[in-house]
Amino acid sequence: MKNIKFIGHIETISPVSVSVPNHTSMPKNTHGAYYIPSGSIRGMLRSMATYSICKILKDKLNVELPVDVIYMLQNGADTGRELKLGGGYETLAKNLPIRLANPHISNFGNFATAGKVKMGNAYCDPNINPITQYGNGSRNHPFNRNPDLLNFVKPSEIDYLKDIMQADALTSMETAEYKQQEAKLKSSLRTADNDEKKAIFSQLEEIEATIKAIRSKRAGSSETILFALPGFDAIDLGHTLSHRFTITNASELELNYLLWVFYKASSFFRVGGHQNIGCGEISAHWTITETSLDNPTPKKLGELIMNDDGFQLTGINFDPVAIEDAIINGTFDFTAY
Repeated sequence: MKNIKFIGHIETISPVSVSVPNHTSMPKNTHGAYYIPSGSIRGMLRSMATYSICKILKDKLNVELPVDVIYMLQNGADTGRELKLGGGYETLAKNLPIRLANPHISNFGNFATAGKVKMGNAYCDPNINPITQYGNGSRNHPFNRNPDLLNFVKPSEIDYLKDIMQADALTSMETAEYKQQEAKLKSSLRTADNDEKKAIFSQLEEIEATIKAIRSKRAGSSETILFALPGFDAIDLGHTLSHRFTITNASELELNYLLWVFYKASSFFRVGGHQNIGCGEISAHWTITETSLDNPTPKKLGELIMNDDGFQLTGINFDPVAIEDAIINGTFDFTAY
């Protein structure tokens, strides 16, 4: 048995914002360190790998993977209900044929096969508050921003436009108080205990239902056009987060497949939300070591750097073409899971 560890750091090149259930801000651990969840990093890698596989098969073979297979590759979700969960562990090396045929599932796993890649969270320095707020602003009618646009409206629609703008102004006033209540409740979540959070989320649902009912009665868009953008919390750019992950008992093929996933992801190395306004861009630098039962002392294999210069690997022989050839010639069977 052996472990190959990637130990290093991730740096935020642009603000990074992620959301987790029942949180209104970035998550942090008990030591006060804000972090990027491992699921955000795994999800990005799995997504890029899935897209790359689909694109190669379509471009080279004009083959389209079934929808169920795409869900399995991307999410490990068994939309076709083919996995037989429960039992089966009495069979020695039950999943070995799957691991040999499908390095994607072997590395990232599903509900029946444990993934060999153990991805960690990326942690900020607990002594520094890296959180700032982005996305603040306001939305306005296009005809307020540029009155000359009225010159291009059909005469028959002038009255309709007036109705939309008047209804929107009234809706903004009617919902303003509820929006203020909503903002205060969301702010109070940061210091609330679990029982208090349940009560707050219940109040938020009621307020949202009230706002939705007001909007549904108006002319034009169901969403208010005139409103202030509240912004969102993000780890600011320029912060360095410690990060590590491990691939356990990996074959040479599984390691090379994982490196290929990073190779493809280097073209779009982003995590989290609000990417439409430039958020989520990261860089990374890991030292790669190997330990085993025969030799517990860590042995350095090389380094992996991901930045504006792309994928930079030293110390390990890696051929991305060999992985893509295996995808094209059928060596890999992504329908095996």
